[in-house]
Amino acid sequence: QLTCAQKLFQILTAQQPVPADTKTALIHTAHEPGNAELHLKTIVRSIEGLSPLMTEVVLQGIEAGVFHTDHPREAMDMLLVSGQLLFDRGLFNWPEEELAQRLGAFTESMELLLGAEKGTFAFFSALWQQ
Repeated sequence: QLTCAQKLFQILTAQQPVPADTKTALIHTAHEPGNAELHLKTIVRSIEGLSPLMTEVVLQGIEAGVFHTDHPREAMDMLLVSGQLLFDRGLFNWPEEELAQRLGAFTESMELLLGAEKGTFAFFSALWQQ
């Protein structure tokens, strides 16, 4: 049985397998200057699709006493928006050291926003970089 934190991670990382060269081409196309509006719409659609699913998991975590927030949907929206933008390699190409720092800060932010115990999402950073 997955913990609520593991479920959130699974939702975030679940993607249709796309060949590396196709993914690279899609990323390049999305970040061309004339495609900024399309790119933004793609990010918005992604957040609109993921937020309700992740909110359900957060509600399970609240019920289980793992998360403590009065604003589960809003917390998910904030995390998704910041994550989608900060970790978009077409917008920010952080050096590996800086990426690791930002992933650590992001997981800490998740814990704070969800009222989770410190270390609840510590595994995110290691898994995300694989």
